[in-house]
Amino acid sequence: MIRDHADLIGGVLAHPVGMWIPVVVGFILLIRINYRERAEPHASPEATAESEAEENPSLAASPTEPEEVERLKTRLREVEQERDARDATIKGQQEQLNHFDGDRAMFRSLLVSALEKGHKLRESDPNEAEARRWGERVSDLLEAAVGDWLAKSVMEDDPHFRSAIFGSTSEQKWMESRLNRLHDKIRWVESSKTVPFRSEFDPHDYDLDTFTLTSTDGKLKRRCLKVADELFQFLENHGIDDSSDPDEPEVQRKEKEAMKLYRRRLRGKVRVLLQDLEQHGWYPPESLPGYKQRPIENPLSLYSVERIADVLVEIGHRS
Repeated sequence: MIRDHADLIGGVLAHPVGMWIPVVVGFILLIRINYRERAEPHASPEATAESEAEENPSLAASPTEPEEVERLKTRLREVEQERDARDATIKGQQEQLNHFDGDRAMFRSLLVSALEKGHKLRESDPNEAEARRWGERVSDLLEAAVGDWLAKSVMEDDPHFRSAIFGSTSEQKWMESRLNRLHDKIRWVESSKTVPFRSEFDPHDYDLDTFTLTSTDGKLKRRCLKVADELFQFLENHGIDDSSDPDEPEVQRKEKEAMKLYRRRLRGKVRVLLQDLEQHGWYPPESLPGYKQRPIENPLSLYSVERIADVLVEIGHRS
């Protein structure tokens, strides 16, 4: 079969007309190549350079236009500012973390001191007054640091508690149950990632040996916040609904009864505190106009009681 095709092609090329076939084919190919080159013009040098730069960024030329140079400088400054801002944020967070770790360590030391003093006191067979005095100092520390809930979790009575030490007195049993729970709270402080300290609490204001406030300022602030809490609790229990009509006889009767209760339970404590604050130069605060002092010093309504609590909170948070 192959030999028959070869003989046929050889015969065609040997024919006078067949010998022109290669020339004609070559001419046609030449025309087609020329036509394609005309139909697809060459890219400009600029386009070629851009294409090469896109394919290989290292070949891109440095900007020479003033506007482009200025734009790049501006962007560089922005990046540097962003970096400085991030560094400052990280530094601030690290300082806060260090400060928190320092507060937690000091708070733990105060609790350990309270625990050690409590064990020694228990072994000395204390009377009720001595045991209660230790308990009050522990309670004040826990409440000042975190809140009333923490103090109650350590100091509240446990009717199911049984002493592990034979022959313990009632005072020793009372202390033993609270020492056990105090020990648990120390472990909680050690293992907790965060301790929800109150914003006004600073453990460095406390004496490590007696675990009580050392500065007069700190004691006064703590008293202000504690009395303010009592006043807010009193208002929550005996206050009048804001939506009530103050002219209604029943509303007036309830407020009158509440103010009688205030004068019997809280007025003396508030007056003594205001006198101590005045001697210390903290009352009246600069933000309290003179015409608003009289309702605070001699309150006749629940609204005045609320204003007293607000003023005490302001003083308790003073820097």
